[in-house]
Parts: sequence; structure tokens; C-alpha cells
Amino acid sequence: MTNRTKAPKETIDRVLVTNIKTTRDPVQVQRMKHQLYSRYSRLVHKHWHGLTKQMNSSPAVLRMKEDFYSESYETFNKALNAVSLDKIKNDQWKFLGYFGFYLSATRNRYARNIVKQYKNETPIEIKTPNTADRSVYLPDLSHEGTSRSAEDEAIAKDEKKRFWKALKKCQTEIWTEEQNQIFRLRSKKTSVKNICAEVGMSSWKYNKLLRLMKESLDKEIELA
Repeated sequence: MTNRTKAPKETIDRVLVTNIKTTRDPVQVQRMKHQLYSRYSRLVHKHWHGLTKQMNSSPAVLRMKEDFYSESYETFNKALNAVSLDKIKNDQWKFLGYFGFYLSATRNRYARNIVKQYKNETPIEIKTPNTADRSVYLPDLSHEGTSRSAEDEAIAKDEKKRFWKALKKCQTEIWTEEQNQIFRLRSKKTSVKNICAEVGMSSWKYNKLLRLMKESLDKEIELA
């Protein structure tokens, strides 16, 4: 029989981040940072493609590609610095939430800057009360009775779409019936006491399930 060598087990995020923050050897730290960043490189690609879609793949955003990818490593370090080790409670914890949050902020900042820079040339599709979807130039927005700036409109539209897509996936593929019941009752603004009584659980279990629901929703929003 041929002996097969098992692939080394991947270091979980909790251990990797802890080692990065506690190791004094800069060479080892850099190696572990590279490992963690590479693990989430697809997330960087996803946010870049999301930004190009937000900005309709305009030449302005395409020229920013190199800057965005270079800054993604700075964003990664900001997210890493923000992690508090005493708040990592279990081995299922993922760095995804932190990195995704900071990447979203970077992505939205790029979108705002691009729109501001090209506000006289860049059309954005919006729906006004009196018209169907059409291209509206940014200076026109102040006369359309819109409540948001153009850049906020584009960003909010994208974030709303990602949220509803993530929520649908959680409700249909990830959450249990118990968790979906909690969501429905919370949507009706039912008190925690009444939710626990109706579902038949302790407040401790309720808080645990709610935390897991939030973590899965945050993760799916970043992947949407």
C-alpha cells in the first residue's frame, strides 16, 4: 500500500491572530500576516469588483485598481490592530468580520472620492418619483428633490442590495427554524421575555442564538 502524506492542518484564525499579536520575532510575524492576508485575498477581489460595479466600470475607477489593492494591505493591518484578543471567545471566530468591515469603509471612501471628482461627467441611474429609471447627471440631483447626495445614493443602494441578499440566504440556507422564529418575532418588536416564552428557551440560549445569527449575517453580507 502507498502511504499518503496528510496535508498539514490549517491554523485557525484565532490562533493565527493571537500569534501575530504576541510574537516578537518580526520575520515570523510577517510570515503569519502574509498567511492570514492570503487566506482572505478573495475578499479583497470581491470588494474591488463590487466597487467597479458601483461605479459602472468607469475609467475613473479602473485607474484606481493598483491603489485599491495596495491600500488593501494597509486596511488589513488596521483591521488586525482593531482585534481585541480578549473578545475572541471560541475557535469558530473568523477574522472575516473585522477585515470585511474595514474593506467596506475603504471601498465606500473610494466610491465617494470618485463620484466627487467626476461629479460633472458621471451619470448615475436613479428612480425619481415622477420618472422611470434614467441617467441623471450629478448636478441635477439637487433639483430632483432627492434626500441623499449622489455618492451616498450609489453606496446605499449597493449596501441595501447586499443586505437583503445575505438575509435571504441566512433565512433559507443557514438559520434553523428556531433562529428564523426569533427573527420574525424581533421584526414585530416582541420583547425578549415574550420571545423566550413563545419559542421556549432561556435568555442565555436566546442571546447565544442571536449572536450566531448576527455573525452569520455579517459574514454573508461581506460575501454578497
